[in-house]
Amino acid sequence: CGKTALIQFLCQKILDDEMAIFRIHAGVTSEQIIDMFHQFSQRAHECLLQNKRLWVFLDEFNTTPSIGLIKEITCERTLLGEPLPDNMVLLGACNPQRHLYEMQRLKQGSGVSLLYTVVSIPETMLEYVWDYGYLDDAIEKKYIRTMLNTCEQLVENTEWFNVVVIMISKSQKFFRDLEDVSSVSLRDVARFCRLYNWFRKSIIEREGVEKFSKDSLVLLRRSSLIALLLCYYFRLNSPIDRNNYTKLMEENLVSRLPILSKVENFLVKFLEMEQKKIIERMDLPSGTAKNHALMDNIFVILICIVNRIPVIICGKPGCSKTSAVQIVISNLKGKKSSDEYFQKLPELIAVSYQGSQNCTSDSIIKVFQRADKYLDVKKDADILPVIVFDEIGLAELSPHNPLKVLHSKLEVETCQYGFVGLSNWRLDASKMNRTLYLSCPDPDVADLKLTAKIISNSLIPSEGQISRIDPSIITTLATSYYELYESLKIQEQQKYVNYFGLRDFYSLIKGVVNDLIKSKTKDERYKCIRQQLIINFDGVLDGSHFMWNHFCEQIQSKHLIEQYKSPTFKELLDLRLTSRQGRYLMLIAENESVIDYVERYIIVKHQPPPVRTLIGSCFSGDLVSGTTYTEQYNYRVLMDIILYAETNVTLIMRRMGHLYDNLYDLFNQNFAISGKKKYCRIALGALYHPRCLVNDDFYCVVFVRKEDLAKCDPPFLNRFEKHIIDMKSLVHQRHWLITDNLLAELFALLPRNINRYFPLLEHLFVDYSNDYICNLVIDAFDNLQISLDDDDNKTIDVINYCKNKLIRTSSCDLLLILSVQSNECHPLIDQYYDLHTNLSFQTIIKQALNEKLLPNQVIYTYTQIYHMINYNSNEIEEVKLSIFKSELELTNRIKQHYQKKDNYRLLIIRVDYHQEHEHILLLKHILLNSKIQSTDRSVWLIFHLQRNMLNQTTNEVLFNGWSTIMINDLNEHKLIPKPVLLDPSYLDLVTHPDFLLSESTLDEIIDRCLTKFRYTVSHKDLMTQINIRRNQITEYLTITIESQSLRSIIQKNLLNLVKDIKLDRFIDWRQDLLTNGILIGTCRSFNDALQSTISIYYESY
Repeated sequence: CGKTALIQFLCQKILDDEMAIFRIHAGVTSEQIIDMFHQFSQRAHECLLQNKRLWVFLDEFNTTPSIGLIKEITCERTLLGEPLPDNMVLLGACNPQRHLYEMQRLKQGSGVSLLYTVVSIPETMLEYVWDYGYLDDAIEKKYIRTMLNTCEQLVENTEWFNVVVIMISKSQKFFRDLEDVSSVSLRDVARFCRLYNWFRKSIIEREGVEKFSKDSLVLLRRSSLIALLLCYYFRLNSPIDRNNYTKLMEENLVSRLPILSKVENFLVKFLEMEQKKIIERMDLPSGTAKNHALMDNIFVILICIVNRIPVIICGKPGCSKTSAVQIVISNLKGKKSSDEYFQKLPELIAVSYQGSQNCTSDSIIKVFQRADKYLDVKKDADILPVIVFDEIGLAELSPHNPLKVLHSKLEVETCQYGFVGLSNWRLDASKMNRTLYLSCPDPDVADLKLTAKIISNSLIPSEGQISRIDPSIITTLATSYYELYESLKIQEQQKYVNYFGLRDFYSLIKGVVNDLIKSKTKDERYKCIRQQLIINFDGVLDGSHFMWNHFCEQIQSKHLIEQYKSPTFKELLDLRLTSRQGRYLMLIAENESVIDYVERYIIVKHQPPPVRTLIGSCFSGDLVSGTTYTEQYNYRVLMDIILYAETNVTLIMRRMGHLYDNLYDLFNQNFAISGKKKYCRIALGALYHPRCLVNDDFYCVVFVRKEDLAKCDPPFLNRFEKHIIDMKSLVHQRHWLITDNLLAELFALLPRNINRYFPLLEHLFVDYSNDYICNLVIDAFDNLQISLDDDDNKTIDVINYCKNKLIRTSSCDLLLILSVQSNECHPLIDQYYDLHTNLSFQTIIKQALNEKLLPNQVIYTYTQIYHMINYNSNEIEEVKLSIFKSELELTNRIKQHYQKKDNYRLLIIRVDYHQEHEHILLLKHILLNSKIQSTDRSVWLIFHLQRNMLNQTTNEVLFNGWSTIMINDLNEHKLIPKPVLLDPSYLDLVTHPDFLLSESTLDEIIDRCLTKFRYTVSHKDLMTQINIRRNQITEYLTITIESQSLRSIIQKNLLNLVKDIKLDRFIDWRQDLLTNGILIGTCRSFNDALQSTISIYYESY
């Protein structure tokens, strides 16, 4: 709205003072502010010699985190306590914290809902704030008239000049009504003036001045209308809004040009005609579809680049944004261009930058510095550097707020190079106002058919195959996709509107055409189509079913719907990993254990080629603001990926988060070919985007949890062939049958008349999950060497194997459940005692250290993480997972253990199972990758559990092939004697030597009982006597007189009381231990719960 321009005019033209503009952004640090103000102070002293003031204008001062320093400078007029010169006048401009009118889905998902991304202004500064507001229509029209005076020859034709003023004014109002008052500004008028002058010159150069010698008004009209449409029409996303805008403009033109009333959509047709005149001069790659999106993109990009007008193109993945940039840059080669007119334009040099959620202000500044170097060395050559900022929308989601540096770089008056930002959504208003905005609408059916047809023609050999591919198949698939996309826009399906995209459609057409070319008979074509539909439109939403039904209806062959069934998930997975063709895989799972199983399936069934797995870190040292990875972590992991891509591995990636942003070119698979080798670009930083070799047999599988799918942005989703993991298709039917039977047996163990949430199977078997049981069954078949074709007699062996494994990780709660359900001893109770009676922690360690090769071992325990563990061995070293702040630290520590030559054969890593559960998956893979096969060393894991939290943590990480055991207490191995377990009597429990009250527990009970006494006193001063008396009693507990103490007397009498008097509410100690809600919610271990149950019993006496 002209804040900066007004201040400049006031200072320099009216007051004849000096002015300095300090453009502030999120990347400006306190040190930079201090340095600048030292310079301003020096300049102010120089101005004083000329009896002038220095006006310092702080533009957008509320974008920097150093707002406190700005407050001191403006309010206190000091810099770090030192006063500023008296002739320094301070002014500032800031953007308000106004809420969105429209912003990207991802920002809404992250809780950001501001139109401008700014920091809060300190309250002290608010006294100095004045609302500049915005221009009303009448004043803005005066501004427009004045600015249009810079348009060559326009002012000479008064009638047309007035028409242009009205159209621009109405355009500004149209967008303010449609969007927001800040959606347009005088910057749009300035862009119009620049574009008008360029088009006028360009048309004369292309068509000759003689053509307009008789009627120069035609030239003015063409230049004005193209400039107007570029500034306003292209920013509209909706076809309805575009139509409304052109109608509004045509209403103003009809009175001056009556002939237009006879031509429907005159402005749109006029624009298409002007586009063709420029685009027909270009060499387009073979197989390029000249659809509306591509034509618009090329036209706008070319004009903006040569006019040094920054442009941001917003559109969904696959709408030809990147293709258009490549076409423009490849055609504008200066004097080396193939077209005569393009030879007069500068040669374009691309300076690429891959945006991501890890971007920083410094990295973006370096890109501009690199572009500046091209300007410095151009000499005689007419070179124009073009900054291509891909995925600029992702950069706006960065916690560093890096895009504020663009504000000063993208001003039309100072921009020296081309700037093209590619995004999938609009940025905030302060950035959009500084650029020309091109919005790519969704393609219509005609565009989809045209694109599909050209893709098809580019793939079909020149002869011999045409008859096999019916053009109606391609057009019907295009219609089916369009119907699917429209159906997803309805309210119920809106969460899936970006799940499928144009890349899925393009991949479908390529797949169908390639399959039809290879098909032997006509009958195979529908099978090919059905298969390609499920390949490209599958996942959490089965779009293939919708499209197949629609396709069959369109070709009037409904009988085909049931005739051709889609392949199973197993068939699709095997097809991709065997052929290693087509797009990379994204496999979606409910939880990590399902992913673990599929990873295991891939390793077992599809090796070789080798399989490698990368898992994203959750360690605090690898993250910035808890959400994005540090630059060091990015470099390290991306270098691993680059090395893997050069080989024929199957690379599995899990939980990599924002690091995927740097791999979009790899995932896109639009490889550059050189010397019959494939290359892609991987962003390793601001300026280093190395050209990486990609092996022909390299293949990538990305696993995503279903709950994380909503956080994935559309360009990431649309690059993959997506499938939701169907375990039933991977697991043999016999495995499923036994798993179901075993699960039914386990669920039958749970009591029906106790708490709904306790006990669960997780309390009985601490590593329980449905997927774990399934894996256990599969392990049983492998370890017992039972063939799937063997008779059912071996099923008992499998179930017994699984029960033995489950008993190893069962808790004492299992014993309680089994004992209260029947008076007889359950076989599992005997099995538990047979296994656990002599299985102490020290025994396991002693047995393991006697072996030459130590096994992999996971130990679950109720011993708490803060308890000391007595190992009784000098061959054991212990660390806690919590001491590691990064994945690299942990990896190096484990590798160091295997490489050292000291006495420590066993490294034990203690893990707080509930607080550090997110690290367990990564920890497991680090251990597997670091293990040296022929070593006598090993690493064991101890998972410290809390009984009251077992129902809150799901066991999603499967330790296949590892020995697992549950030990109640690592320091004191003591089981409930079987006779006591089977007897509900409290008396037998409390009189058993193992459960007699300890001195400390008895003291606690006595102290609690004393606090329950209530006294009536005549005076408040006597209250202290009660406390003194209570303390004396407590002291007497430990005093022994004639071999007796007060404690022993109380204990003796308490036991006599327990034996003589039976309290009715204490019937079954096992039932009470399982049903007491306070004990369930507070006791961390079974021993704690048992001891508390005994204490409650004694307290009642």
